[in-house]
Amino acid sequence: MNRKVLIGFFCFSCVVFAIGVLMNIFINPLSCDEGYNLRDGKCYKYEYVPYLSNTCKSGYVLHEGKCYKYLKYNDFDKYKTCEISKADENIELSYKDGKCLITEFYSGNLKYTCDDGFGLNNNNVCYKETTIDATLNEDGDYVCPSGYAINDKICKKTDYRDPVRSVFCTSDTHVLKDDYCYLETETKEAEACLKGETLIDDKCYVLSEETIKPTSVCPYGYTESDGQCKKEFIKEANKKH
Repeated sequence: MNRKVLIGFFCFSCVVFAIGVLMNIFINPLSCDEGYNLRDGKCYKYEYVPYLSNTCKSGYVLHEGKCYKYLKYNDFDKYKTCEISKADENIELSYKDGKCLITEFYSGNLKYTCDDGFGLNNNNVCYKETTIDATLNEDGDYVCPSGYAINDKICKKTDYRDPVRSVFCTSDTHVLKDDYCYLETETKEAEACLKGETLIDDKCYVLSEETIKPTSVCPYGYTESDGQCKKEFIKEANKKH
């Protein structure tokens, strides 16, 4: 390619570029910020967000994206749950820090002991018998010292004492308190609902198998569009200088 052709091509390119600049300035003098599209002299942008929430009609409750028909419900009460969980009269249940404390208890075994030399009778009283031979007095009668009773030339005396009363547990793992043996066997999380109920928003529901599709709700300022929530942003276009 000769020099004249090169110069001619260069001049032609310059003219095309200049024409494009002039057209951009005079024919389309407006522009938009990044992310906006120019239309009819305005800048438009669309924002899409998920549904804000789903709602169900009366008699239904939203659970895992579906509206379930419910038969009944009750407010969840941790204390009540712990009490209802009680199955054995020898079990105590209490509520603390979100847990049901399960305590097993039984009456402690009574034990009576006596001092050395004393025995325990059927009335749980300690006794000790002392016997000595009776002696003859001046009249030839057999007599006993004071406090003794005579029986066939034998003097007999019985001393009584209260026993030492003690209570013990048959299991080393239990703790004795007020004559009862206690064992906190385990702690478990307080159950949210009773068997057959489902916890939804602090209420315990008995759900039916019947379900319907929830009604979708968009955030304020958004409208539903093609399964999404759509919002249109409009701003004035920028004038080119």
